Order: sequence, then structure tokens, then C-alpha cells
Amino acid sequence: MSLARLAPTLAVTLLASAVLVAPAAGCKKKDDAGAGAATGTGTGSAAGSGGEAAAALDAGAAPPCELAGDYRLRFRSNGQDGWWLRFKVSGAGADARGEVTAPAPMLRLDPALLVTLDPAACKLEVKGSGKAGGDVALALAVDAATGAVTGQLTRTQAVSDDDRAVAVTGVRDLGAPRPPEPCFVAGLYKLDVDSDAKATWKNADPGDDRSCEEVMTLPVMVRVEPVADTIVISPVDGEPPHEDTFGTVTATRSGCDVALTVGTELLQLEGKVTFAADKVRGTATVKHQMIEDGDEGEGLWDCTAQGVTVTLVRQ
Repeated sequence: MSLARLAPTLAVTLLASAVLVAPAAGCKKKDDAGAGAATGTGTGSAAGSGGEAAAALDAGAAPPCELAGDYRLRFRSNGQDGWWLRFKVSGAGADARGEVTAPAPMLRLDPALLVTLDPAACKLEVKGSGKAGGDVALALAVDAATGAVTGQLTRTQAVSDDDRAVAVTGVRDLGAPRPPEPCFVAGLYKLDVDSDAKATWKNADPGDDRSCEEVMTLPVMVRVEPVADTIVISPVDGEPPHEDTFGTVTATRSGCDVALTVGTELLQLEGKVTFAADKVRGTATVKHQMIEDGDEGEGLWDCTAQGVTVTLVRQ
């Protein structure tokens, strides 16, 4: 049986695995609170009284960090890097609280999070619990200049012991992340391979005469979002709430052009696409696995094509 007959069951998407530098929406010092408010990127809320801040300065200590904001973090789980954890921190001192803002399938955290802030050190601890992660704790440090976040995630429940304590990297945002170029528009996109059906497919093994006439590549949904001076393309499920899923992708930006590699269970792609607002188009070399069931069992072979049209259309 060809891949075309199996299409409804083969919707495999991909997950970005690169660790990227955070955008310059960093911690706001108390002295800079007014500037943050003027640009619309921060609230300028202060930790402690003015007298406490003055005392800290007299003692030679750095002014406290502003730690409220939206956190986008990535971590390793189930043998793959790049899973997202997204949450929001609001309030200060004893009133600080956290809330999960998007599903995290590798952890399945409950929405409410316990947060402990250390503005003087620009650090915070976040704790929660979930079906997939058990008791989860995050020890995080925020770079006051860039907003980059580093730290460690620990969990009591994991598929592998290696996942019980892993590094996390990411960013803390104040407001909506800004794209590195106007040509990039964040959102959900449908990625189509051979969208114009003009590719010429051939068997990757010259000695194999099995046909590549019925190659049918299925569209996948991906999320495009800016991080610092680049973008991240993450695969998501086709159905709401569009959770992250397995796969690999690398995206290297030069202007509005992105060198792209994609790997899924059935597809390997390497090419370049150009972003133009919410439309993206390019070409790639593609290898696609064909599957056929027969009396002697399942048959597998690869079909390849060059110069294949690749498009991403914003949904």
C-alpha cells in the first residue's frame, strides 16, 4: 500500500532543536523603570521601597531586577532537545505568582505556579506539578542586560532518569517579542512540500525499481516566532491547541532568508526559504519514505527530488 493510502495516519510534525539567544528585553533596573515605561516594554514596577534601594546602593550592591514578564524556555525531554515551557510571572515579593500560558506536553503542568523572586540577584524559583512531570522545580537566572534566561529544571517523574535534571535556556519578554526584520510575522503556518506538484521523484536506490509516482507529502503546522535577532520554527499538532511535537529542524537566518533543515519520521528536507510578511516560499532537496504493505510484510523505500517547492502559509 502506498503512502497516499496511509496519509490520514502519517501527520508527523517537527520540533525545533536549536538553542537560540534571547531577545534584548532584559531585566529592568529600578533606575531604568521610567525608560521601560516610556518605550512600552515594561511597567517599571519596583521591588522594595525607595529607602531600601538607596540603602542597597550605599552598600555598593546592584539595584534590584524586575522579574515579572512572560517566560519562554526550552529543555530536553524524551530524548529530544527543544521542548517549550511558557509561563507568566506577575506581582512582586510575597504577592508574586506564576501561571502556565501554553500546554507543555512533556510536563502537563497544572496552570498555577509557585514563584519565589530574588530581585537583588536577578534570580527566581518556580514550582509546579503535572501529570507528566510530577513535582517540577525551576531555578532560573535572568540576564539584566539581554533578558536571556538560564537555569535548571528538575522533576520527580520522567521517562528517563536523564530527564530528571536538565538545563533550560530561553528568554523573558516584556510585551510582544519584536521580529528581527519586518519580513517576519509570528504565528501559525502550514508548511507544504511540493505544493505545486511539479517535483520529479526517483528512487534513492538505483538498484531498486519500486515506483515513486505516488509520493504524497502531507502538510504540517508550525509555529514561527522571533527570538532576539533570529526566529524559531517549531512544529505543532494540526489541531488546537497546537501542542509541540517530535521532530527536528534547524533555521539559520540571513536577512529575510532562512536556511532550513527538517527531519521527521518520513521526511528529510534541506533548502532555503524567503520570508515576505506572512508568505514564505523557497526550494529544497527532499527525501521521502514510502511504505507499502504486502503479503511478505511491510516494504520501505526512499524517494528523492531536487528543487522541490516549499511554502509556508500563515493560518
